[in-house]
Amino acid sequence: MVDGGKIRRLREAEGLTIAELATKLYVAYSMLAAIELGHREPSVKLLSRLSGHFGCTMDELIRREP
Repeated sequence: MVDGGKIRRLREAEGLTIAELATKLYVAYSMLAAIELGHREPSVKLLSRLSGHFGCTMDELIRREP
């Protein structure tokens, strides 16, 4: 499961709105908002774009369950 909170924190650290990041990643605002809220999971392709944008691995965006 993707850690939507981490994506939100990374986005906010860059000073981007959801709309701005969605535009950069060529994805709908509603999709990115739903991912950040934990209502949807991104595709592998989108997860790859997110990790590339933030300069981290896809693994770093996945929440570890205890």
